[in-house]
Formats: sequence, structure tokens, C-alpha cells
Amino acid sequence: MVLYVLDAAAQEDVRATVVVVGHRADWVEKALTERARRDVRLTFVEQTEQLGTGHAVTVALPTIDAELGDSDGDVLILPGDTPLLRASTIADVLREHRENQAALTC
Repeated sequence: MVLYVLDAAAQEDVRATVVVVGHRADWVEKALTERARRDVRLTFVEQTEQLGTGHAVTVALPTIDAELGDSDGDVLILPGDTPLLRASTIADVLREHRENQAALTC
């Protein structure tokens, strides 16, 4: 299911893709590495305790910071269980976010 989300996100100019994994992390990492598009470089972060989406983001932030380095950029947080998410929806959200110079867009 998460491959659909990764494919939709890959349509944008993505510098880094950080995937938070939890239960059966090794299996998920292997499956995604083998099946994801070759032009998408995946970085995995393990959430050892599944304490919700907010916690997953907190666990991922140091890796996101490391991936972005000193450059500014937007961070797009997507749930991995939304296979009907379209690339056009992501593009619309990002466009709205940037046009409004928003700090956060939901």
C-alpha cells in the first residue's frame, strides 16, 4: 500500500524520502527497497514504540534535518495507508502551501 504513496510523492521534486517503520521493520524495509522506484532513495527510521503519527514524525525529524542539511525546504508528511492519494493532490497542496507562504498546511 505504501508504494502507491511513494509513487505519488515521487512526482514532485523530492530531495529525500524518509519512511518511518515499526512492526516488522526489517521486512518492510526489505520489501520497499526491492519494490520502490529506482529513482527514489529511501531512508528508513524505526519507531520502536508505535505511539501514533505525531510520535512517528518526532522520531523522523532528526533524519529529515540531516537529509535537508543547511538548505531550506518544505517537509511533506504523508500517511502510508492512503493508496488513493494522487500525485495531483500532492501537487495542489504544495502549490497552495507555497503560494500562501504558510508555515503549516493541513
